[in-house]
Amino acid sequence: MYAMRMLYSDIIPHTIIKETGKKIRILHVQACRCEQTKAPTITPGGFAGHARNHEQRWDIQDDPQAAVIKIRQHKDGRWMDANGNHYVLDATPVKFYDYNF
Repeated sequence: MYAMRMLYSDIIPHTIIKETGKKIRILHVQACRCEQTKAPTITPGGFAGHARNHEQRWDIQDDPQAAVIKIRQHKDGRWMDANGNHYVLDATPVKFYDYNF
């Protein structure tokens, strides 16, 4: 299982290492962009430009040296850490970098 940290439009995956009821311990993973992934096409517009065609493929590896992060489930069902970051649980890791920001 994985926990994805939701940062507005970016998504950062984490590995779940221990789950006890409404508390979970997670580790940050290393995500490197695969070589066959094409860079997005930047077109003029907006503040600096618009990124199009951001098809993203990431090589996701566990990082054994990462610090343990504790998240817990709130009454409304959302998973959050002590800093207020929001997480979503899933069976597959998802990484997304929004080139528009």
